[in-house]
This record gives sequence, C-alpha cells and structure tokens, in this order.
Amino acid sequence: MNRLTELSPEIGKLTELEYLDIGNNSIEKLPTEIGLLINLKEIHLNNNKLSQLPSEFFNLKKLESIYLEGNRLTKTEIQKLKENFPHAFIHTDFTSENL
Repeated sequence: MNRLTELSPEIGKLTELEYLDIGNNSIEKLPTEIGLLINLKEIHLNNNKLSQLPSEFFNLKKLESIYLEGNRLTKTEIQKLKENFPHAFIHTDFTSENL
C-alpha cells in the first residue's frame, strides 16, 4: 500500500500522458483536472477509497482499460462507466459494501 491520499490538480498539465497507475493508495476523490488527460489510454485506480468519479472523468474518450477493483464504487457508478466507455475493458469487483 502506498500513502497517497489525494492527487494534485497539477495532474491536468500532463495532457500527453497515456498511462497512469495510482493504484494501491488511499485516494478518496479525484481532482476534476483528471478530465484534462485526453490522451490517457489506461488508468489504474485499483485499491483506493473512491466512491465516485468526477464527471470530468468521462472526457477521457481514449480510455481502453480502467482498473477499479478494490474501491467503494456502487453498481450505478460502474454502469455509468460502461455506458460512457462501451469499448473499454473495465476491471472491477464488488465487495459486500457495494451490493
């Protein structure tokens, strides 16, 4: 487990970034600037404390793989992801607290 509890809004300046792995931390909320990473193809958010994603996340139209297992996302949030990223491979699970 890493020790990040938040992601700096400065992340939005990395507009050419294609791969981001911030899994295995304690992040509860993503900054809205995450939506500026328009070239992102793969994101690892697994094993954090996320219960929702900012609406700006859905601007990431090039996403092909989204790793979300081990978070607090609800079925509704996962369904929203599937609708917005129909061609992306979404890696997730449901723990008893999501059901």
